[in-house]
Amino acid sequence: MKETGIIMSGDHPQKVLAGTKTMTRRTYGLEEVNKQPDLWQATPTLDPRVWAFYQGPTENPTELIRIKCPYDGVGDLLWVRETWAVDDWNYPNHPEAVLKENIEYRAAATSSEEYYRLYGWRPSIFMPRWASRIERIITGLRPEQLQEISWRDCKREGAVPKKMPFSVFEEPWKDAFERLWDSINGKKYPWAGNWWVWVISF
Repeated sequence: MKETGIIMSGDHPQKVLAGTKTMTRRTYGLEEVNKQPDLWQATPTLDPRVWAFYQGPTENPTELIRIKCPYDGVGDLLWVRETWAVDDWNYPNHPEAVLKENIEYRAAATSSEEYYRLYGWRPSIFMPRWASRIERIITGLRPEQLQEISWRDCKREGAVPKKMPFSVFEEPWKDAFERLWDSINGKKYPWAGNWWVWVISF
């Protein structure tokens, strides 16, 4: 089983723990097709971890590239990297001596400012594997263009409409996910770009 660290920000770690976020979308590994995302289509290969991206008609594509998902595939494990702090003066000289109960996670902190003042929040990118509190098994994986998301997947992403709609109305869910996506990825991959993403269920 492959284990891959995946960054989650804001309150997303808490949503994963609560079961209100069971899906995530990532652009990593799709840089080539995202140079011109609307020119490409995708189809599975015999290897479920590898997808073929092509241009032109299905029966006679003019361009074809194969891309392996960097998160591997169904049955593999994701562990969450999140903003954290250590209230143990042994760290960083003796990180092996730090206990899990000495770690504070910003998403769950009841006294965020106090922890920041005393220990300083550490960026999620620097979280080591042993400090992670959240693990999830990948249950589904596929590429998709961002704006193709369904309202059900918007819910699974943890998006919350400003006013809760009846489930048959799609737009409030998509509007909520668009705001959520742009709040995290808007500078590099804004919603309007309709980028290719890996859709990862867990």
